[in-house]
Amino acid sequence: MGTNEKFVLFIILCFTLIFQDGFVVEGLTFSREEEIELDKQLMLLNKPSIQIIHTEHGDIFDCVDINKQPAFDHPLLSNHTIQMRPSSYPKGWKEKTHPPYNSIQIGFPSDGCPLGTVPIRRTQTEELIGSNYMWKSSHALDFLPKNFTNDGDAYFAVLKTADEMAYYGASAHLNVYGLPDLSINQSSSVQIGVQNDRDGIEAGWGDKKTGDWWFQLGGYELVGYWPKSLFNALSDHATTAYTGGAAYKTGSTLAPPMGNGHYPTLDPETDGACVIQGFRVLNEEHKSFSPLPYRWNTYETRRECYMVDLPRFSTALVDYTFGFGGPGGC
Repeated sequence: MGTNEKFVLFIILCFTLIFQDGFVVEGLTFSREEEIELDKQLMLLNKPSIQIIHTEHGDIFDCVDINKQPAFDHPLLSNHTIQMRPSSYPKGWKEKTHPPYNSIQIGFPSDGCPLGTVPIRRTQTEELIGSNYMWKSSHALDFLPKNFTNDGDAYFAVLKTADEMAYYGASAHLNVYGLPDLSINQSSSVQIGVQNDRDGIEAGWGDKKTGDWWFQLGGYELVGYWPKSLFNALSDHATTAYTGGAAYKTGSTLAPPMGNGHYPTLDPETDGACVIQGFRVLNEEHKSFSPLPYRWNTYETRRECYMVDLPRFSTALVDYTFGFGGPGGC
């Protein structure tokens, strides 16, 4: 990445979300007090920018001073020093010069943000309102339930490691689909993560020396990290790893599609469902390995709506792969 290095600290914040003078969004009515609180949250989340980038897809990115990014609003990071590189890499995971895939394009100009800044997508009012509405509804955004049980609003179709051992990271090739027509009180995602008790992150690997958890895209580019100081149980290692799909809804709304909306079949290479390939975990020696199928547990909270298959070895991919998803409608 040369000298123009930009890193974002990852923090999961609990948002309280709002807007301006008395208004209604998809049937939701907001009081004056909620509007005022919304404005405060928008100002807190959208930091002053040194440069603004408008993408061809209609997104707005603010180039924010690297030392003034939202992560530093967290009290545990008040004296944090940004790490520009991990002190060590998992074996075989060195950062590559060129990606082995077609990079996802978000419409940035070739020179990106200025040196010393990080690009942060500007939070829009409708997104804040939707997040707030989902958050208020029975932990609808709890992405890390201990046993992936259904509380009435959250649905999972995931694979989870059966052995509770020390894990130091997870990686996989994920299919991602842009599902159309999701409402303000629906959410659908593909997930990969590690967990220890109630601490968890969605993707990443642990730095052996510092204990920070790094996010690396496609085995190619370091994107950022979660500092060790944010965690309790996860400050040293994870005890489980998982991957699959999650869907959420609130109120009387029907649950949305998961994956690409199709059920998986016994042949993940040909069934047309959303597929996850090459799921691997890191052991205490920071070596990557793929758990055998009998070392997995499947969790399907509503099988009539969403399903997940056990991994099968693909001769074409020379790795394990599996399908998951479903049409929803619960």
